[in-house]
Amino acid sequence: MVQTATSPLKPNNSKQSAILAANAKAAELLLRNVNWQDAIGIVLKIIGEVTEVDRVYIYQDVEKFHDDVIAELAAEWTSENVPPSNIDRFSVRDTGFYDWHKTYVRNKPVVRLTSELDPIKKAAFDEAGIKSVASVPIFVRDNMWGVIGLSDYEFERHWRKGEVESLVLLATMLGAAIERQQLQEDMAQSARLENFGHLSASISHDFKNILAGISLQTHLLERSQNIDTQTMKRIGRIKLASEKGKQLTEQLLSLATGKNSTFYGPVDMHVLLEENIRLLRPPPTSKLQLIGSLQADNAVIIGSRPQLQQIIMNLIINAIEAMATVGSFIRIKTTNALSPDNEDLFTIEITDDGPGMNAHTRDRIFNPFFTTKDNGYGLGLSAARGFVLEHNGTISVLSSPGNGTTFRLEFNTVPT
Repeated sequence: MVQTATSPLKPNNSKQSAILAANAKAAELLLRNVNWQDAIGIVLKIIGEVTEVDRVYIYQDVEKFHDDVIAELAAEWTSENVPPSNIDRFSVRDTGFYDWHKTYVRNKPVVRLTSELDPIKKAAFDEAGIKSVASVPIFVRDNMWGVIGLSDYEFERHWRKGEVESLVLLATMLGAAIERQQLQEDMAQSARLENFGHLSASISHDFKNILAGISLQTHLLERSQNIDTQTMKRIGRIKLASEKGKQLTEQLLSLATGKNSTFYGPVDMHVLLEENIRLLRPPPTSKLQLIGSLQADNAVIIGSRPQLQQIIMNLIINAIEAMATVGSFIRIKTTNALSPDNEDLFTIEITDDGPGMNAHTRDRIFNPFFTTKDNGYGLGLSAARGFVLEHNGTISVLSSPGNGTTFRLEFNTVPT
């Protein structure tokens, strides 16, 4: 009878010391580099060689659903005898590893021999040639970020306690390095926003004075003698444009200074949506269709009409621009719902059948200055989210590549 080769269980005090020294070196590299990814290749190589495994890998959780997680390969090292993995992305549920993920979420390691696995996992590991595996979760800001693991392709390796503990220590150091980088990025972003706020306040103040001058001149023109009807209409259009410019300038000034002088009152969102649908509906010759399905019984909320107008326009225009080459329909649907606290909600869903977004884009679309457009500034969705939050509302996005995008807004309604 042929038996599976197993790794010898000989004393390894010197090896354990070497692993601890390798962890110390890894910590030094992670601390020295601002970007953890700049050091991770060397770190994995050091760990792989000192533990004498065939593969060291890191998978990051990039998409999370209520019953599934999509993991992507973030980094790996393999020995000379093992080719790099061809599994760059996989569904935890579809591959049968969701129970492992639940173990990781509880901050527990997974240490297994392939011969002891259930048929689904064993078939996957046999196909890859893996004999044994040890993996531990990586946590960043108290949330599971991904996993780091060791695989052996030659032996059914009986992992020692010290090896697993060293892997846990490495995962902790890596989580700290990732968190440090995220905090530095957040601080840099805050500094950019502060500078942008000062610049916006200065520009808004100056532009407001310019608009005041335009309003004064149109007022003087209206009082002039012998003005024909056509000219009077044009003066009226100038006044209207000036007033809209004034409203937008006050919004920008409010965002920049944190002072909100906008008037809040009852707003019928169906009226607002119908105006935007008429205004932004593409011409009949266009393949793009903007369809409204306003089904809510109660569409009245307390808010700032200019800000709510800006939210809706930004989301519709964003959908139109996203569907420049793919997609035909933008649907706007309203309903009423109950919050978990049994409060009446007015909901808006703006859905397009465009190209959709991957996890990297979806997680950053509300960040100021983040944009996928060549001529964009990355402020439209950031401003929309800010206005939604000012109205004590919520905004969420559901999107994946090839499946379009849906933005969902929720606001408390005025009792009827």
